[in-house]
Amino acid sequence: MTQIFYHKLSTPFSIQKWAFYYQQMPEDIQERIRRYRKEENKYQLMIGRLLLKEGMERLGFKDFNLTDLYYNEFNCPLWREGIHFNIAHSANVVACAFSKTRRIGLDVEQIRSINLSDFAYILNELDEQNIQKLTNPYTAFFKIWTIKEAVTKAIGKGLSIDVQQIYIHESYAVFEGQKWYYQTMDLQENIAGHLVMEEEAVEPIKLTVLDF
Repeated sequence: MTQIFYHKLSTPFSIQKWAFYYQQMPEDIQERIRRYRKEENKYQLMIGRLLLKEGMERLGFKDFNLTDLYYNEFNCPLWREGIHFNIAHSANVVACAFSKTRRIGLDVEQIRSINLSDFAYILNELDEQNIQKLTNPYTAFFKIWTIKEAVTKAIGKGLSIDVQQIYIHESYAVFEGQKWYYQTMDLQENIAGHLVMEEEAVEPIKLTVLDF
C-alpha cells in the first residue's frame, strides 16, 4: 500500500513546541533551518522531517533515525532498500509519501497567478494543448508542473532532467519510454498535488493527517 501523511500548518508553534521539535532534528537539518530567512521555509523543512520520522515508525521501521539518511548526487534523500519515500511542501501544506513496493514521487504546489510565458521552457506541445482545454490556465499549469516534478523525484534526479520531454496523458506520464502513473491528491483547495508511481496502483492511496 502507498500512504501519504500530511500536515496543514494553521498557527505558528509556540516557542516551547518549536524548541522541542528543533532539538529532534539532526545537526545538518538544524543548520539548514537556521540559514532560511523565511519562517515558512523553516517550518516546511522541519515538518517534512517530522512526517518522515512519524511515517517510518507507523509503517514498522522502528530502527529509522533521521541521522541515517544519505543523499544521492542529485541531493535526493535516501535510507535503505525496501522503502521508498518522498517529501513535498508548498505554502502551509507539507506531505510525505511512502511505498514498500514501488518507486514513487510526490509534489504539491500552491495554485496562483503567474506569468505562464516565464515557464514555457518546461512545456511541450501536448502540455500547451491541455492548458488551452481548461478555463483556468493556472490550475492546468500547476497540474502539469506537479506531475512533472513528481516524475523527476521518482526517478531520483530532480530537475536535472529535461522536463519538457515528460509527456502527460490521461492517467500516466511518459519519460524516455517509461510510464509513470499519477493520481491527484486533494490535500487542500488551493493546492495542486500529484503522486506518481512506476506501477499502476490497484488499491486506494491512504491519506492521513498528522498534527504536531
